[in-house]
Amino acid sequence: MYKAFDHQTQKNVILKRTLAGLTQKKMTYWDNEVSLLRQINHPNLVQLHDAFVHTIEMVQYGMLVYEYIDGKTLDEESECVRYTQDAVKDITIELLNTLTHLQSLSPPVLHRDIKPSNIIREQSTGRLVLLDFGMAIDFLPSEMGQTVGVGTLGYQAPEQVAGYPSLSSDVYSVGVVAVELLSKRKPRHMLNGQLVDWSALRPTLSRRWVLWLEKVIIEEHRRFSNARSALHELIYTVDEPNSESQPTEAPDTPRNQPPESTIDIYDVFQHRIHWLYLGVLLLGLMPLPFLLYYHYKKRSLLSHRSIT
Repeated sequence: MYKAFDHQTQKNVILKRTLAGLTQKKMTYWDNEVSLLRQINHPNLVQLHDAFVHTIEMVQYGMLVYEYIDGKTLDEESECVRYTQDAVKDITIELLNTLTHLQSLSPPVLHRDIKPSNIIREQSTGRLVLLDFGMAIDFLPSEMGQTVGVGTLGYQAPEQVAGYPSLSSDVYSVGVVAVELLSKRKPRHMLNGQLVDWSALRPTLSRRWVLWLEKVIIEEHRRFSNARSALHELIYTVDEPNSESQPTEAPDTPRNQPPESTIDIYDVFQHRIHWLYLGVLLLGLMPLPFLLYYHYKKRSLLSHRSIT
């Protein structure tokens, strides 16, 4: 991969070359890949400007010309940034929006290599751009089963490792990226079997984050089936202020009722007010015994004088 300058557009571009030469058999795959990349057009996806075959020392190589994105990858950014849960939520929503677009195409497109080093934040706009579509394929279930080993260790869903990626496989990878940004740990060091073990994060996450991740980093049959359903769940659950360390509102609590924590504080306040009233009352009654004693002594003295 090289940074180059396009004299026609007067802009910087990225020039990417295939690792190996294109044989007659590989040329078919090359043509299919180029055709797929030309159809992808979205603000959060790196744009292909051109594609051609270049001969070097009698060997034909495929050359891809991509737009140049001036910015840092999330892998580079995370080295100097400690993300909040809200910041990771925003990143995850933007990625899921991008996947929703890819999965809405006909046929849907699988990226298969989503990871922080393939996500760049453009410096001028702040948008996240998904890079490296070298492993992207059309989702044609009848043709799956010949892609064993595709992807990056730790970010691959179990079914992708086995060679049977699905629409939910990229969703799994996005969930792993979120865990990495929140934990500051590489997923390959968190593997427990074929799944990333994020249980150490639980005490630090909001309860809604926990519920969402439980439906993402899990076996395929228990996972969100696509990016759209994962996105919908993330938007409408993670935004709610709720955590394991805080009391939760009962499911049947009417919406116009204050949260339980507010009720508790109000009860404590009312309890203290009652004690304050009682204290004032007792304080006001303190002179009463002395007044009664004075009144009694005065009546006794007057009675004694009248007898005398």
